[in-house]
Amino acid sequence: MGAFLRKNSVRFFSGCLLLAVVCIVPCGAFAQNWQSMSTPYSSYDDLDIWGFSGNQVFVVGDTGKIFYYDGSGSDYDKDGTANDWEEVFDAGSNNLKGIHGVGNTVFAVGNNGTILRYSGDTNSDGIPNDWEEMLDGGGDPWTSQDLFGVWCVTETDVYAAGNNETILHFDGSSWSEMTVTDSGSVNFRAIMDGFAVGSGEQIYKYSSGSGTWDEIYDDGSFTFNDIWVGADEIIVVGNNGRIVVSGDEGDTWTETLFDPDVDLNGVWVNAADAFIVGDTHGDFSNMGAILRRVDGAWVNENDSGVEENLLDVWGYGNDVFVCGMDGVVVLGQNATLVELASFNAISLGRIVLLTWITESEIDNAGFNILRAEGEGAYAQINDSLIAAKGSPTAGAVYVYVDVETVMGTTYSYKLADIDTEGTVTEHEPQSVTPKGMPFL
Repeated sequence: MGAFLRKNSVRFFSGCLLLAVVCIVPCGAFAQNWQSMSTPYSSYDDLDIWGFSGNQVFVVGDTGKIFYYDGSGSDYDKDGTANDWEEVFDAGSNNLKGIHGVGNTVFAVGNNGTILRYSGDTNSDGIPNDWEEMLDGGGDPWTSQDLFGVWCVTETDVYAAGNNETILHFDGSSWSEMTVTDSGSVNFRAIMDGFAVGSGEQIYKYSSGSGTWDEIYDDGSFTFNDIWVGADEIIVVGNNGRIVVSGDEGDTWTETLFDPDVDLNGVWVNAADAFIVGDTHGDFSNMGAILRRVDGAWVNENDSGVEENLLDVWGYGNDVFVCGMDGVVVLGQNATLVELASFNAISLGRIVLLTWITESEIDNAGFNILRAEGEGAYAQINDSLIAAKGSPTAGAVYVYVDVETVMGTTYSYKLADIDTEGTVTEHEPQSVTPKGMPFL
């Protein structure tokens, strides 16, 4: 059964806390910790994880099973045992190895060309169990190759990658095989946003001009297992501690060797944090590894004795999920130096009153307010940073009034705290629809 870990930000005032499987936290400190979650099968390996939000998460793995987490922690398996995760689909004997989605659609891929699609429908209990296998006109898989990764740009622009130079493209109606150039028979292991990585420490980039995937990096005999593509950097991780990073869209790369006894299997980055997960061998065999980037260096913060190999990491907001072998699932939250007690958005006629209360603030420079209209993108609405008023031992009360609103329009607001080193932590959004008489 796959491993899931959850990470929580916990403040301790007295005593010590031991979290099952993961860590012991010293007294009297702000601490980060990982917390194991329960899953239905103890002999099931979870190979990939992705979600719409921290309360809508999917994991795929052995024997075609798909599990779902809805944030409630009150799901039950077939014998009535409570679990955080619920099985929502079983595709049979073909292992599922990759999952990704966009909009209301999710794609999962696996062995023997298996491609599954979920289009947003749920049963009466709200469970996303309406998955279909995508087959060609003859009722066969679109490829016979094992597929390891999938990436969705839109619901009608999807890419899947796998063994023997295989990269497929879905245009909304059918899948077709794409051209991979300069290949030494690479077996792809992951694909993201125009880049694919795999065996032989090879990295490929999609050329929109030629419509081909071209090799841009080839530096050894080890395997790259995962890739993260961000606006300012690309991170690739692989076996024997390989980490390569590019800051110029793949034109040049810098390699870092973390530890040759650690195979790195998954990477995930957000605005404030970066994580890599894997497994150890050699003198420290059968130990999971969780690396976190601290001041530019990668530090293994899993010192608690997690014995399962960890295979992937994904997060949303402050939630970070890690999955792996033998039923381990770990879930948590990125630590924040601001302990937020409440954040509310209230309509007063046409205006929106935003209030928030902190319990404590450490090295906090201040706050920004981000607003989204309908399904649009978030943008900052305060002209300058809202200065911090709290301290490590006492919080503060804050008020902000948004007068630039339109009655009947739904707005979502996020609070972002910025520490003295410039690290930004966004908090869960609040939505409101102004109604009533216009503000005069």
